[in-house]
Amino acid sequence: MNGLTILDEVLVIISLSQERYGLPLVSTDGSDSLTVRFIASISLIHKYISIHIYDEFTHTLLKCFDLLEQLTGLAEQPESTWSDYEASAILPALIG
Repeated sequence: MNGLTILDEVLVIISLSQERYGLPLVSTDGSDSLTVRFIASISLIHKYISIHIYDEFTHTLLKCFDLLEQLTGLAEQPESTWSDYEASAILPALIG
């Protein structure tokens, strides 16, 4: 639950990643490094969510859907698209 909360907070409050965890917001080439990091590891995050969707606690399920909503908003940006592999990591859990 703590991991889901941290991922969700960092996506919602961008400055939090720099204040609490020391993550740079902009990389050396000027691109948004936080978005690049989430895009690079999105299949792993999808698998993490798909495991925790089946927990018995409603609060965990709601946090999974909040994080998934943030990731979907992140995927709407022009520089980031989900591949079939990345989408297949979460779709079976949502359907089942």
